[in-house]
Amino acid sequence: MGTLATDFPGRFTLLDRDFGRLDSLPDSGFHGILFDFGLSSFQLDASERGFSFRTDAPADMRMDPRVGVPAALWLETATEDMLVRAIRDYGEEAHWRRVVRSLLGARGTGALSRTGSLAELICAAIPARDRHSSRIHPATRSFQGIRIAVNDEIGAIERALPSAFEKLLPAGVLCAISFHSLEDRPVKQFFRRMCGQPENADDSTPNDLRTKRAEALTRRPVVPSDAEVEANPRSRSAKLRSIRKL
Repeated sequence: MGTLATDFPGRFTLLDRDFGRLDSLPDSGFHGILFDFGLSSFQLDASERGFSFRTDAPADMRMDPRVGVPAALWLETATEDMLVRAIRDYGEEAHWRRVVRSLLGARGTGALSRTGSLAELICAAIPARDRHSSRIHPATRSFQGIRIAVNDEIGAIERALPSAFEKLLPAGVLCAISFHSLEDRPVKQFFRRMCGQPENADDSTPNDLRTKRAEALTRRPVVPSDAEVEANPRSRSAKLRSIRKL
């Protein structure tokens, strides 16, 4: 079986770079740019990377272990406001106050250094009635929030979208596939802003102050068909949005 580089000589280049730094890429003049914000299952399932609590491992959670700080150090040093943003906003954990209080209280004890003890700490902060009634592990939402914060995942999206749009040729198409409402929200808002539309219900900018730089190609997000979900269950929450640069 060939590779993209051999099957399409001169047309394929693999760049090892955080898409949040797309503005540092010298290339421009693209006919189309597609973002796929989905996470690699192989990466998440690698126990030594510390994304999951299914096996005990160092709490790292970095997408790129070469940069940034591991989750264990981040949890020890983040401000209370940063922890609240991670657990309440990114993790959407209903009992965020209790979880944040437990994380702060565990500093210096070593409990934040490994996924097993971190998950136990978070579980203990969730009321028993909710621990037993939830369909997901009680630490799932908090782990998600911590991972998003450690990797600045939402910030990367917010930086990458305008950089990508500027690199498009006129009539170039910008597409984004998101798998979570936290990812889809900045995509939707940026696309609406480029199309000269209100970004949300609170956007009261007068129409004469809006600038239309794109047209929407998807009035509603494109979602997978039943057949696609059956063939690939992890596509269930996917949403595709696209715009064309004027």
